[in-house]
Amino acid sequence: MDEHQPIGDTPSPLKNHPNTSTKDFDNEPNLPPPATYNPHRQRPHRRRRAFFACCCLNFFIFLFTLGFTVFIHWLILQPQPGNYTLTDANLNLFNLTHNTNSSTPQYSLDADIDLKITFNNPNKNMGFNIKEINLQTFYNGEEIGEVALPPFHQPCRNATTVWGRVRITNHALLGTVGGGLQREIERSDITLHVVINAKVRGDEGWYASLHRYRGVHLTCSVNFMAPAWNNGTVLPGAMISKSCYVNRD
Repeated sequence: MDEHQPIGDTPSPLKNHPNTSTKDFDNEPNLPPPATYNPHRQRPHRRRRAFFACCCLNFFIFLFTLGFTVFIHWLILQPQPGNYTLTDANLNLFNLTHNTNSSTPQYSLDADIDLKITFNNPNKNMGFNIKEINLQTFYNGEEIGEVALPPFHQPCRNATTVWGRVRITNHALLGTVGGGLQREIERSDITLHVVINAKVRGDEGWYASLHRYRGVHLTCSVNFMAPAWNNGTVLPGAMISKSCYVNRD
């Protein structure tokens, strides 16, 4: 055997020794996790955040559903406000008495006034509930009489006519107010202001639940002829002209 062997061919004395082991750190297996470790367990603040996000999502879904439902119902109903007007009026009695016994010129008015009001509902899918109907008459800014009318229900696409009768007994007018009215009676051209107040609301279920009663105020300036006597019979003073406008709350 050759005494000079290559160094590279000389086996290591530690190789394959039974008491010697080599460690491969790259291939070392991972240790098992602790028994208390749970990869699916979330921290408390994450759970609260998820719960809050879920509540917000449900709330927005509810709002969207409610708004969409109301919008669809509105498209079906297409609600329109009612139209109100003073159709006719008469002075059945209009008697002004001048009291000369007082130191201050005083007048006493007795009157009987018929007012015809028309409530027109243009909606084809919704009626109206109308209540607290009140008729007032004024002369020169002073109220001289009023009357309340009973509530009623108005169906769809309907024109309802209501008569109101204002009776005035011994109403005192002082000074120039009574004198001005006396001159208008002599000219047979009496100007009165009529105000009709009412509260109106649609009768359809969801619409009625979402909307309150709204005030409607019809104001008219009306010119009348003075009542005339004919063979012992009083001829009512007819309405000559009118000018009306409507205000809504």
